[in-house]
Amino acid sequence: MPRGRERMERMTTGLSQKFFATAFAGVRAEVREGAFDGARARDAAMQFVADAFPRARCAILFGSVRSGEQKAWSDIDVLLVLPGEVAAEKRCAIVAGYPVEYYLYDVPTLHAALDPATGWAAPTLAAALLGGELIGGDAALAQSLAQTARAFTAAPRPAPAGAALNNARGMATSFMLELATNPAHDEQVAIAAQLYTLLTGLVVQKASGVRNGPKWTARLLKQIDPALSEGLQQGLAQLAAGGSPAVFLAQCETMLERIGGPLWDGYRGPVARG
Repeated sequence: MPRGRERMERMTTGLSQKFFATAFAGVRAEVREGAFDGARARDAAMQFVADAFPRARCAILFGSVRSGEQKAWSDIDVLLVLPGEVAAEKRCAIVAGYPVEYYLYDVPTLHAALDPATGWAAPTLAAALLGGELIGGDAALAQSLAQTARAFTAAPRPAPAGAALNNARGMATSFMLELATNPAHDEQVAIAAQLYTLLTGLVVQKASGVRNGPKWTARLLKQIDPALSEGLQQGLAQLAAGGSPAVFLAQCETMLERIGGPLWDGYRGPVARG
């Protein structure tokens, strides 16, 4: 193996997909051109686990490679449960030209992360255990962890409420007014990005109890309300192309109503309609 490739495969710096796609474009030329071979990526994940973590108690492949929905710039997601004490950690590597994101846990830490009462786990972790593919280790342990994940997923989680919700409603209301009245396109795009993240997160959390990062929130919104998700995407695309924010604002108004409606900050109010 070339020394440069070997060094990249040892990287554990948590770099983003964008960084991988840019910095290692030469390594991933075949992926960059769109020829993401899901079967080859799965084989690479299995070889990675066998080489780097031969003592893993279980290794689970999840994400787009597992579901067959990988894109040209996708990465390989692997959950690793290791023996002994392990600090929960997310790392990255390059394997056979593919970026791999792998999550390290020991069993007690994983159980704590999935405790319905006090758990801090992202729902992605539960989804990995429930929908992933065992590619190494103990099947019985994987089944036990899946049962824990199922209990975590079924447990009720409170919807946003109180001061935190009111603060978010007030912020969204202000953002929407700014977007409707600000003629600067670059500022409109920046405001729209903040609005999208804020409101989709609240709507998904209220509907499902799930609170997650922007990428997974967008995917969950598509499952929960495909029409709203598509309308938002159309509105964002129109705005990004230099068009009116009207379509995007209409979708934002729908989302805001679902979490309690506008909340004005005291010195502004709804625009009078004569």
